[in-house]
Amino acid sequence: MLEIDTVENVFQFIEEYQNDEIIIIDYYAKWCKPCKGQSIVLKTVEEELKDKNIFFTKFDVEKDPDILKIVGFQSIPTVVVYKHGKEQCRFTGIVNFYTLNKTIKELKKLK
Repeated sequence: MLEIDTVENVFQFIEEYQNDEIIIIDYYAKWCKPCKGQSIVLKTVEEELKDKNIFFTKFDVEKDPDILKIVGFQSIPTVVVYKHGKEQCRFTGIVNFYTLNKTIKELKKLK
């Protein structure tokens, strides 16, 4: 999973892969215990959906806390799913494997 290091790179990444790509960004902090659990779920979903043109990334909110206001959330972990460069949905708190996997497959129109 690619780690994005600046707020500017978050938006550059979304713009760069906006065509028909699905991008999942995990907003987390290293000290956050629920974030560690969410990371395990994301890695499992990423492995399940490898080779499907879906990009999993993460951003440590401690690197730039302004991201909370810019993206519009207050709690972590928060997972945001983008398609065509636009936010499709977000999950605050730990989202389970089934829900995240199903959401991504529906957006990607996978079986």
